[in-house]
Amino acid sequence: MQHIYLWLYLRWVFCLSAFFWGKTLTAQHSDSARHYAANKVNESVISMSDRSYITATEGLGNLDTPLLLETSIAPTYFIRFGKSSRLGISISPKVVIRIARKESFPVLTPSYTPRAVLYWRFRSPLAYLTQKSGLKKIITPQHVTFLTLRFNHHSNGQAGSVFIPGTTDINFDTGNFTTNSMELALNTANFDSNASSNFVVYARAGFERHFNFNREADMKFLYYWQSVNAELRFTVHKFINVAFLFKHMTGIGTFEPQQSYDTWLSFRLGNYSDFSFFARYYNGPDYYNLRYVNHISQVSFGLLVEPLNLPVFRR
Repeated sequence: MQHIYLWLYLRWVFCLSAFFWGKTLTAQHSDSARHYAANKVNESVISMSDRSYITATEGLGNLDTPLLLETSIAPTYFIRFGKSSRLGISISPKVVIRIARKESFPVLTPSYTPRAVLYWRFRSPLAYLTQKSGLKKIITPQHVTFLTLRFNHHSNGQAGSVFIPGTTDINFDTGNFTTNSMELALNTANFDSNASSNFVVYARAGFERHFNFNREADMKFLYYWQSVNAELRFTVHKFINVAFLFKHMTGIGTFEPQQSYDTWLSFRLGNYSDFSFFARYYNGPDYYNLRYVNHISQVSFGLLVEPLNLPVFRR
């Protein structure tokens, strides 16, 4: 039954992707310049960890299951309110899947992590100060700031007990995992939008809070309730991306504070390719639903989907 639900979900995601892609191609033919600028704005609000990727095996580390692959399917759709609007919405039906390197290659209980992001671009309070020649070398006068309000859902599509009956062991196969959260974040992109941006810096700092609504009761002391999140990302000559993500998680009761460190290094495969080869190092609680109770330290390699053009804001 789980495989049937997964098949239906993935079919819906790909059909929706094909529909919107077709609409995009039509729009490009009619007004390619406008679409080009809009695409750059849109891609800037996507975190490095929310892009689509696929890895080969489990990589190097202490993951509890040998993998054939791990993949994140995360197409993102945008709603913008006019060419010059400062307000926008992005929606993604993201799902993360691990396929075990065992007989018949079983799919481990997937992580469904759809999200919706409301983002608002505003004039930076540093705009005047950066006109000074000294600060221009650190922060360009054209840097952009915006707020994002992000709504997240994370579940695994199961309905069983979190614990194996009569024990305190986690039921990874059929145990229910579900939680909902909201994150408010301040984002900035530092570049000169009128020049060829060979070096772009992005930064994000946010606070995330989970809610008791529809949250699995047995996760009360197992999973975090709030976190402080930070991301720093560099793009160099369109071909190289480096990203550092940090999360400090706290909970209630017997939950002990946790931290995660996530580092990405990617190289674009050609001037006209959406794909990049990437290497990733992750250290912290496992991000794959109930496997959060496992602390992993992992190096993985694979292909990452990135926007073709530098995400430069047009004023």
